[in-house]
Amino acid sequence: MNEKTCVQEFLKLLKAEVLRSKDSCTYEDLYSISLRLTNHESGYESAPEIVRLRDYIYRDSFAFYQFYQASGHASPLAAISSSACYFITETVRLMLCEPKEDMVNLSLITDAIDHLGPDNLDVITLNHDLLLEQALDKSGITWTDGFENEKLKQENMVQFSSDNFRDENRVRILKIHGSVNWYYARSNETAWKCWKTANLAQAELDPQISIDFETGQILTGSTTKGLSYTKGTFGALHLEACRLLRESPIIVCSGYGWKDLPFNEMIRDWSKYHQEPGMWLLHDKHSIDEFDGNRKPFFWPDDWKSGESNSWLKWHPDFLGNTRWKDLAPKIWPTD
Repeated sequence: MNEKTCVQEFLKLLKAEVLRSKDSCTYEDLYSISLRLTNHESGYESAPEIVRLRDYIYRDSFAFYQFYQASGHASPLAAISSSACYFITETVRLMLCEPKEDMVNLSLITDAIDHLGPDNLDVITLNHDLLLEQALDKSGITWTDGFENEKLKQENMVQFSSDNFRDENRVRILKIHGSVNWYYARSNETAWKCWKTANLAQAELDPQISIDFETGQILTGSTTKGLSYTKGTFGALHLEACRLLRESPIIVCSGYGWKDLPFNEMIRDWSKYHQEPGMWLLHDKHSIDEFDGNRKPFFWPDDWKSGESNSWLKWHPDFLGNTRWKDLAPKIWPTD
């Protein structure tokens, strides 16, 4: 038995446990359970609700436990749970790095920047991919995601700093769930922190840089994302996102499933102070009913999909990729 087989079989056990209480299981569900088991076994978190799951998993994963124990791990269950977390995030990263044949049309964003200016438009995204950055580069729009991207053209890696968001001549992109080209690393002169690379192969060969691949800079997990919203780079991005939301009376939202509870609370707080013009939800009319069970009724207004809502949430019946600036702008800023 090898480590890959151990992790795959371990994840099958976790999936079976998830399906005992849900109709479906996603990789984010598996990551959350793996992370909580890791934290429990490492002594980082003491949660009574994890104990029964831990005992059940321990019995059924004893062969995998023995594999990690033979490898010299002091806490084998923590080791296999941690490996499962890394397996999931690295799989997601590699899949998102694959070339895309059909690029998503992001002209609504680039056209909005052209009309409003970079100092009047910020992007908060939960995506890990680089499609937005590529679209902005193609349109000749300068942007910052908290890193010195010009410096990255001369160096293998650059480190994150919130100070980079102070430049209002650049569109600010807040990737609050991380990115496929971010890594936890250190140089000979700095402590461990979030770094970005344009060429991982070259960064790995740089004798001045050490990379910790197991401490991922992709934030996932159906119930555990909030644990990272106060730590390190993710904590800094969360604070920056809260600040930008307070300043903005308008949000255009697309592609969000409303399942991140901490992020929902950010939107809920925003909705209390910004009724007009409010949030415009871009979603195709043929699948809009999926939000009837997915939305959070304790703060979504009842008339949100009426087309005539006067509340903070309004609906545009098409996805972002099919929406043009000329279609949306008159709704947000009516001329009469």
